Amino acid sequence: MLTKVVQLNLAEDQWISVSTVTVGLSAVLTCAIQGTLRPPIIWKRNGIILNFLDLEDINDFGDDGSLYITKVTTIHMGNYSCHAYGYEDLYQTHVLQVNVPPVILVYPETQAQEPGVSASLHCHADGIPNPKLLWLKNGMDLLPRSSTQLALIANGSELFIGSVRYEDTGAYTCIAKNEVGVDEDISSLFVEDSAKKTLANILWREEGLSVGNMFYVFSDEGITVLQPSECEIRKHMQRAERIVATYEEMCPKGEGVSPQHCVWSSAVNVRDKYIYVTQPLLSRLLVVDVQTQKVVQRHRRRRSTESSMEENKKTPGAQWFLSMSITPSGSAEQPLTGGFEERDLNIHVTLKVDPNK
Repeated sequence: MLTKVVQLNLAEDQWISVSTVTVGLSAVLTCAIQGTLRPPIIWKRNGIILNFLDLEDINDFGDDGSLYITKVTTIHMGNYSCHAYGYEDLYQTHVLQVNVPPVILVYPETQAQEPGVSASLHCHADGIPNPKLLWLKNGMDLLPRSSTQLALIANGSELFIGSVRYEDTGAYTCIAKNEVGVDEDISSLFVEDSAKKTLANILWREEGLSVGNMFYVFSDEGITVLQPSECEIRKHMQRAERIVATYEEMCPKGEGVSPQHCVWSSAVNVRDKYIYVTQPLLSRLLVVDVQTQKVVQRHRRRRSTESSMEENKKTPGAQWFLSMSITPSGSAEQPLTGGFEERDLNIHVTLKVDPNK
């Protein structure tokens, strides 16, 4: 009787394989184990077999046993291993590295200072690999080393201007670059007599929501973040800015609506960490991350609520309003502590229609 023998091999220089992919693209990890009558390839991560999991982003192992990952994100970073079924002693390790283009936050977005005082402009940049920072003034390179007035602090994340003068007025651009991308943003500095008083009068005419020492203004242009004590505009989230989780526009243009604008209803501050704000015309709720000052999620209303809205739109001249309250899921005697997730909250949304309006 002829016996078939399984013979497997893996070259020593392929025991560990390192792959690098840019976030949002697809990755293919190919197992280098070869041999006669090679059994099916099994893939593991953190000791868990991936082949038999119904994963949306890892859903095809191919005829050659390769591991396919679609739309790679940073959660896919790490080590993967492959081996032939029944032969776990011979395995290959794959190290997946994910590069992320820079995303920067420049603050304050606008500030007004009087001559003789100091000013600081901050640029926070995230990305993999770590981005390098460069500052421009009115489109021209800044040379802090040649000036006793200018200083770059913390690898360029802060531009310090000592004893500002009228000629320091301008648009300061922070540029962040790494191997896979570039991002930039502008911080404006105005140097003029009584500048703070003028800016303060403008800011306090607005209505919005206080979160910590910041003030959030919801307008048809988007969301503006102010710091009243310093009379600074820290950030302006424009209506076309993308929601992090879904890449939708914060205030998309509706059918037959021109020009594009934002319409807001209730806004709630949740423990100075998040802002939940409703968009009644879009039948959804946005989540603003206070730390990053970005819209990170959106949640659609339930179908029954959307249906009610559609019916109400048919009533000529009717106006409808959304009211919202957010409370912890726990009892009052056991308040939530530390961080929280969406499941920790009860979100109550009420639709009211006034046909007489």
